[in-house]
Amino acid sequence: MKNKKILISCLVLLVIVLPFCISISYSLPCADDFTMLATGNNIFFEAIKKSINYWFFWSGSWFYIFVEYLLNPLNIGNACSISIGIELIVFFLCFVAAFLAFCVVFLHSLFQVCKEDAFCISVGALFLFLNTRVYNEIFYWFVGSSYMWSVTLCVCTATLAILFWEKENKALGICLAVVGFISCTSFQAAVFPGCVYLFLGGIDILKKKKLKIRKFLPLLVMICGGLSSALAPGNYARRDEMGSDMNIIKAFGDAIIASAKIVKGLFFHPIVIIGLLIVFFIGMKLLKKNSCTIHPLYGFVMTGLCTYIEIFPLVFGYGMVYIPNRQYFIGVAFLLLGIVMSVFYLGGWLQHHKQTLISKKHFRKTSVGAAIILALLVLGIEGYAGNPYYSTISGMNEVREYSNGWKKVFREIEKSEEDDVVIYADQSLNNNEMILMCPNITSDAEDWVNVAVAEYFGKSSVRMEWSENLGKE
Repeated sequence: MKNKKILISCLVLLVIVLPFCISISYSLPCADDFTMLATGNNIFFEAIKKSINYWFFWSGSWFYIFVEYLLNPLNIGNACSISIGIELIVFFLCFVAAFLAFCVVFLHSLFQVCKEDAFCISVGALFLFLNTRVYNEIFYWFVGSSYMWSVTLCVCTATLAILFWEKENKALGICLAVVGFISCTSFQAAVFPGCVYLFLGGIDILKKKKLKIRKFLPLLVMICGGLSSALAPGNYARRDEMGSDMNIIKAFGDAIIASAKIVKGLFFHPIVIIGLLIVFFIGMKLLKKNSCTIHPLYGFVMTGLCTYIEIFPLVFGYGMVYIPNRQYFIGVAFLLLGIVMSVFYLGGWLQHHKQTLISKKHFRKTSVGAAIILALLVLGIEGYAGNPYYSTISGMNEVREYSNGWKKVFREIEKSEEDDVVIYADQSLNNNEMILMCPNITSDAEDWVNVAVAEYFGKSSVRMEWSENLGKE
């Protein structure tokens, strides 16, 4: 029975993940991909040099800048190479593995759910997340994927923290400190493992009425990693250059508004609501009474706190409420993980503390009835065809044609004997609404993307002329 559960879950996981992997394989280099190149004979040392320069003059996320320069597929392949698609698929699968591992470890270690059931729930949670939004800046853009690395590493850090807290193993503690220091150099994503750490400490205080200070030593190392990024002079240099109006009092209010937008971004999707209801019923069924020792409100409060703290640096830096696609990815990923665990626990807690809610005798009938109602709701949802999973599958041919069209453009630039290259292409390629990220080469030769592309291909200038402008100067 256990092996059957695992097999079915793996097949479902394959069905969920495969369409994304196929569509990601068509990814194109765009914008910053052409500028963040490690030139020279030694890519490794060049990447270190670039990372230091960024730390002083543009961004404190030194580790992720280093990796961007080191692993940029344009360092070793051309713009038409499949190397960018392969790298992005690997990054995506690493994120999937980290997401699943966290769910399994959390449910098994803290709620005593068997690993087979925990894996089934984690696959469902992943499906919900991938249906919240099309994260084209994350899954389909090399430079944007650095946000995926930060989330992946921070989720791994949170998973190690749970294991370390449970086993108090010295080797685990050292591993947690090292991975935590590196992951927390993305100080926004670092909020998640920090909140998980506080959550674990809170459970110890509530259940055991005591706290072992030595358990917090890895957290101090993680904080140092976060500070190495947050206090970088490059953050302030960037703020001054962009002219951001940074008002800390205003930022507190903006963070509330931005947090509400992220929550809305999660619960706007009916399929997520339906999924959480199912998780609630599963929690009622699987959670044992000896695991229901703290109030469920604790989990919801920590999840909300994590969302607020994570978004605060963003609105503070921008000086306004602005949440780009990549920031939605971070916020929604952490929010969903927290909500799924909290709703699961809530179901079990209510079942054991409010015994009249649903008796075990009537649980199966209630679950079947709820499943039928939810299925009818799904069938009745207008615009269901617009969800990301369906869009990824249905738009595969369009994605392939779009990718091939831009690769043809890259080949024409590369083969052109002119120093000032003009490429004539159909207007359909100038489309920023695609699942894939648009390379953003424009008709303005002075645009920074055009300049970067021209330098990459060894040309004096590059510009596009779209089909509607043919024959015009």
